Amino acid sequence: MLEVTKDTDVYTADDSHVGSVDQIVLDPDSGKLTHVVVRKGIFFPEDKLIPFEDISTATPERINLRQGLETGDFLPYVEEHYLPSHELDRPDAVVEPDPPYLATWYGPMAVIPTTPRPATHKVRERNIPARLTALAAGHPVLDTEHEVVGQLERVVTTDVGLPTHFVVDSNGLSPDRRAVPVDWVREISEDAIELAATTQMVEAIVPLGPDD
Repeated sequence: MLEVTKDTDVYTADDSHVGSVDQIVLDPDSGKLTHVVVRKGIFFPEDKLIPFEDISTATPERINLRQGLETGDFLPYVEEHYLPSHELDRPDAVVEPDPPYLATWYGPMAVIPTTPRPATHKVRERNIPARLTALAAGHPVLDTEHEVVGQLERVVTTDVGLPTHFVVDSNGLSPDRRAVPVDWVREISEDAIELAATTQMVEAIVPLGPDD
């Protein structure tokens, strides 16, 4: 069993600290955890994608990577590059603003552009397929009536990355954390985790203890 939680520290096999978990990436079709996103820090000048198969062990306190991996072995979560105008509708492409368009006025019939329109545009894209979903702690969890029953705290998976439970925090005045079975999940999206369960069903789950 592996447990992946936001802000968990990530270490290489030689005990080098590479960063902390910021998000997890799930495949909504298979339900499998495919990557964790490690927040940029001293070793990572940008957020990095770590494939799930590169994780050796994972607890809420620490994630260990398998042998032979270095901090430079991972892809950035987001990359900047240039696309022509006709490709700007690609999924996850965030277009950077073009420079201001300047022109010089030369009388009633002549306007000469001094800053030409670019043939390509700078974009930022995630290094994951568009069908995958990135989740972070605090992701809303909804019941069958689309009412918020809590927020995602962490994901419990098998050794091959298949989630068994989502730990949900009610975030009330006395926060209750409950392990919701993955079988109760109807849909996972960038907006929310939707359950095929009522609030009463979730509240009937025995709360986790402070050390769970």
